[in-house]
Amino acid sequence: MSNIFRNFAIAKNNNPSLAILVMKKVIILIFVFLGLNPVYASLRLASLVSDGMVLQQRARVNIWGEGDPGCTIIVQTSWGEQSVTTVNQDGRWLAPIATPKADYTPRQMIITMKGGKAKGGEVRQINDILIGEVWLGAGQSNMEMKMRGYWDCPILGATEAIASAKASDPIRYATIDQQLARTPQDHVDGSWQYCEPKNVVTFGATAYFFAQTLQRILDIPVGIINCSYGGSRIEGWLPQDILLSHNNDLSEEAFQRWGKSSWRPLVMHDGMLWPMHYYTVKGVLWYQGCSNVGHADEYGDLMVEFVSYLRKIWQNETMPFYFVEIAPYDYDWGGTYGAALLRESQWSVEERLPFCYGASTNDLTLPYERTNIHPCRKRDLGNRLAHMALYHEYGYDMLRMDAPKYERHTLTDSTVQVYFSHCENGFARTYDIQGLEVVDAQGNVHAAQARLIPHVANGLEVYSPDVPHPVAVRYCWHNFMLGNLANMRYLPIVPFRTDK
Repeated sequence: MSNIFRNFAIAKNNNPSLAILVMKKVIILIFVFLGLNPVYASLRLASLVSDGMVLQQRARVNIWGEGDPGCTIIVQTSWGEQSVTTVNQDGRWLAPIATPKADYTPRQMIITMKGGKAKGGEVRQINDILIGEVWLGAGQSNMEMKMRGYWDCPILGATEAIASAKASDPIRYATIDQQLARTPQDHVDGSWQYCEPKNVVTFGATAYFFAQTLQRILDIPVGIINCSYGGSRIEGWLPQDILLSHNNDLSEEAFQRWGKSSWRPLVMHDGMLWPMHYYTVKGVLWYQGCSNVGHADEYGDLMVEFVSYLRKIWQNETMPFYFVEIAPYDYDWGGTYGAALLRESQWSVEERLPFCYGASTNDLTLPYERTNIHPCRKRDLGNRLAHMALYHEYGYDMLRMDAPKYERHTLTDSTVQVYFSHCENGFARTYDIQGLEVVDAQGNVHAAQARLIPHVANGLEVYSPDVPHPVAVRYCWHNFMLGNLANMRYLPIVPFRTDK
């Protein structure tokens, strides 16, 4: 079998057309030799188990599908691994297989089912498999947002990204179909695509730019699975048991009261997430929260349970989870500070769970995007997420990608001295700092200024001429408010308030 794969690889490099003909003849010989019948098709593979897929390196990945109960499934790979399993009584099978270190070698896999209704069995072959890093992108419309953009919502830099894409690029992208369900599904469509321009225009931009940067720096193949649904609330991605534990009514009447299908609980989990969760991924990129503005009091708890649940079903207690802070936007729901409260809930999850990291977006929104919930700077966001992953997952310690946050404050007679984490070498600017406010003793909020505290790298003295004795400080604590305070890596200070 190894000789067959080796001969196929040689033919593919020298003459692709000849390689296809050779492999067709090889498959026929396999059928003849094993007495298999290719006409009867009861062996079925999951849609993500397809030509062009990327498998997570140095892992035990899952190959799964359906077949005749009681049949034997044999998975053989061109890198010398084999896995044998049996189709269960429900007609399902899952075969774990070990993967090697990442490289650019196109690999193959043969899956054989022996026994069953077909005389002798059946064979499927998967070609052009790459071994690399695989990440899942999930959430609502900002993760779903394709390179071509939405109506009146463009992607900055999309034209160059689309035009320069090549099918030979070692990035593969799979988009999960938007299938809603109220019972866990066995199937959902989502096939792997190459990075040619006609395909890239349909790729979710944030995750694609993330993959580009990660691939370029690590110099290995990268696969992205985008499983997102515009307008979805976090409840839509949660399983039934978690929803019921939070007193969610899952009756038919309750579902109708939720209104939009994208707001309904359970339906993305059962229709999209569950049927693809067997695919082994390195980590998760999560861009969601806008539809939960106005419900910040419960969002943090739901997000903690969601991350814990993902780690459970992927059987990886340390699986990294990267969330994107919801961007500044002039929300007409959720109240005056609804988005600020939601961001606060998002960031609380980083404090409550290990291997969970946030990306602030306050500096990635342009002033004219006040009424645009889909900011255009997805390339910058994808780069930031990739640099965070390089820092936390791939040993690039020198990047120092920890988000700078409010740490503590001290009241003086006329100012508030505020200190920040991850600002050991100071700030990216020393004057004309925007986005700060102080609160007076009556609870009124006033625009504020700031100056450096002498000989203190991570501290600012915040004050306002209109407030003789301020009692608290806020930074970008509005639905839409832009700031320009960042640390020496130009990572923006996370929005905060000291008057909780």
